[in-house]
Amino acid sequence: MLAAVVIVGGLIVWARQRGHADRLLVLGTAAMLTGLVAIVYVLALLAGWWTGAYFTVSAVIQAAVLLPLSLLFGTFWLAGYRWLADHTRQPVQIYIALSLLLVLAVAVAHRLNIGQGQILVGPGYAVVVEAVFAMLILWIPVLVYEGLRRNIERFEPIP
Repeated sequence: MLAAVVIVGGLIVWARQRGHADRLLVLGTAAMLTGLVAIVYVLALLAGWWTGAYFTVSAVIQAAVLLPLSLLFGTFWLAGYRWLADHTRQPVQIYIALSLLLVLAVAVAHRLNIGQGQILVGPGYAVVVEAVFAMLILWIPVLVYEGLRRNIERFEPIP
């Protein structure tokens, strides 16, 4: 629980630094992603899609792990996109390639049984299908962030 508080507190301090107004937008969009992840997580558990030793742990412990780590990952995911948008002309194409690499990494990890049965998400290669679905979920906040960023830039006064 202490780690969760430290992660969330650290992200809030990071987002509220002067001269970096876009960080608050990144954190807010990452919070939206975290809410979406939490909804999918609960639905998957209720539907019995995910099983394994990890899911027998208390719901409070699962939430204390899931929520701050999702917020942290979502913030890194969007901050990375923000950095690419500022430094390259093809942030979308780069993130598509990164998304495909993440799905490939999940497929390889599943094939090598890296989780050793601790987290089971379905028979066969269902985990790869779920990884593709997860990438689609990760793209929602990227698109929301990009749309908000463009609208904010459009309405900023020209110096």
